[in-house]
Amino acid sequence: MRRASAPDLRRLHAELLIKNAHLERSNRELQAMQDLALAIRDASTVESVQERLLAIVTDQLHFERAVVGLVEPTGQAVSGWLASGTSLNDLALPHTARALLDDASSGVARALVTRKTHYARSDELPPLGVPALDEALWPGEYAVVPMVCRDRPIGAILVDNPRSGQPIRPEALEGLMRLANQASLALANVQMCVERAQRSAVAGERQRIASEMHDAVIQSLFGMAVHLEACANLLEREPGRVRVELKELRGMALDLLGELRGTVQGLWTGESDGAWLLSALRRHAAEVHRLSGMDVVLNVQGDPLSLSEVSARTLYRVAQEALSNATRHSTARVATVNLSFDRGTASLSVADSGVGFDPTRACDGLGLRSMRERAASIGGQCEIDSQLGRGTRVVTTIPCCQMG
Repeated sequence: MRRASAPDLRRLHAELLIKNAHLERSNRELQAMQDLALAIRDASTVESVQERLLAIVTDQLHFERAVVGLVEPTGQAVSGWLASGTSLNDLALPHTARALLDDASSGVARALVTRKTHYARSDELPPLGVPALDEALWPGEYAVVPMVCRDRPIGAILVDNPRSGQPIRPEALEGLMRLANQASLALANVQMCVERAQRSAVAGERQRIASEMHDAVIQSLFGMAVHLEACANLLEREPGRVRVELKELRGMALDLLGELRGTVQGLWTGESDGAWLLSALRRHAAEVHRLSGMDVVLNVQGDPLSLSEVSARTLYRVAQEALSNATRHSTARVATVNLSFDRGTASLSVADSGVGFDPTRACDGLGLRSMRERAASIGGQCEIDSQLGRGTRVVTTIPCCQMG
């Protein structure tokens, strides 16, 4: 068997070194992809994906410095800059600086307009077209890799090696391009989730305001209308009593104004707990009797002191709506409100002996819907039981204990 010559051994050694370097580079890229996938899974904001991407580019792909910017929703500019790596003290990085994309006057603009990586060896183009950034990054060698998802530009990754001045190797740039493809998908998905959450929050806020407006405004205006009708009937016979009623109407109007302000601001005047709820229900029962003549009997079992603010508000609004429906539609003379607290659960029952209605044929208006939605929003439920000629019963069960 012929022994390998020294030149052959050196050639084999060189080939093994090349293959080993290729395997190490491939392993780094795979690890980078895995880390990015974990970042996507755990990310709650676009910025968290940006930060993880920057760490991968500098720590695992070994670029000395990396800058990431995102295309604005209008598609007219790149902003939201974040950076990682060495020489950052020299990089005054204004987060909101805008690199315009209306022409390919910078490396970032050219990369995003052409959808191709832009590699500048000297002073071909300023990297960003933003003076505060270009002074630190240029002139010098840099590369910009566009991030594009379904032909929609997402952002760009800019890399350079300011400390060593080493050129950017083609194989390193290829790895960065593959990572950028994954990053564009990650950022697009997180952006979509954030946009959905924002739309959901807007829809929820609209529903909250609609419910509060219905509960606070409509019912208060109904009471004021009853007051005014009584004043009109008494004006000639009892003008002194009318003056008293008008003073009370003024107070009701001021109270309504305060509730409207609280509704718009998402606030509640005063602390809302168990003691507040009992006091508010007693006041409201007296007001219902004074305006409509319907007696309201309030029964309480258990200790309401552990009731949380949101639970107290929910129970009050449900009781308010149920009693308003009873006075307007049931023709009942008496309504019973039962409030009980047991093992971290609060139960509210509002029942009347009025004409009732057929739930299968009744229109599920905003009032009935708001009671159900209020209870469901804090993990409870609201059930409405009614039959023609047998009255109506609204039963709401919610968690009541304050946490911590």
